[in-house]
Amino acid sequence: MDHGRRVRPAGCPRRPHLRAFGLQVLLLILAFLAAEGLLRVYFAVAPASDDSPYIRDAYCGYRLRPDPPAVREERPDDHINAFGFRDREHEIKKPEDTYRVLGIGDSFVYGNVPLEDNFLRVTEERLSRHLAPDSLRAEMVLMGLGGYSPENELGVLRSDGLKLSPDLVVLNFFVGNDVTGIAVRGVVCRGQLYYAGSNFTWLHILRQSRIFLLAETVWLTRIKSDAIQRQLGARADDEGRAREPRESAADSATGSPEAPVSLT
Repeated sequence: MDHGRRVRPAGCPRRPHLRAFGLQVLLLILAFLAAEGLLRVYFAVAPASDDSPYIRDAYCGYRLRPDPPAVREERPDDHINAFGFRDREHEIKKPEDTYRVLGIGDSFVYGNVPLEDNFLRVTEERLSRHLAPDSLRAEMVLMGLGGYSPENELGVLRSDGLKLSPDLVVLNFFVGNDVTGIAVRGVVCRGQLYYAGSNFTWLHILRQSRIFLLAETVWLTRIKSDAIQRQLGARADDEGRAREPRESAADSATGSPEAPVSLT
């Protein structure tokens, strides 16, 4: 009999710690799936706040929430109109003697400049200025939003675009992300926009999880906030350094202030 060997009792598992580890992993997976399901139900059922920026759309995926009437009256030429786009209001029925042009696109159409400097508005103004008095009046209708792809733009055309009876439709197509960025689709959850896709396979898989989308958005918001704070701090430091020579020169010219004289 070999007294140096350890005898394992019958029925005893060889590696109990592996079983415990596997059980913990299984519990973590089940907890994640439960949290993912609850979050999806919450996003689907809980109503969005009235001041949330985005609304869902069955045709084009999402639009902007129209501004309240007070804002439309204050800025009649630059607000989020009833169609959910940054533009003035347009009647569905085309006015007589009007040549209506529908501009569909992404952030290029939405514009990050004053709306009067938007290229479609500039085109409208120049056409109105140079056309003959008895010709048709040009009317540009802006339907663009950041993150749109041709899929979204086709939905805009099918829903409200064709109802406006346009004489011409201008699709503003960018060869870059309108081709390579089609996989990056926007999804609206409780009035907020999340990009639930990616051209990278691993990121596309991760973004199918609502937990990951929420965590990614919070993380990116934090990074942007920190970057803005650093920029503001650097700008304040630059202004302070630029102010010091001027203050020193002013002190040298005027001299130090004299002490107040008390009359006794």
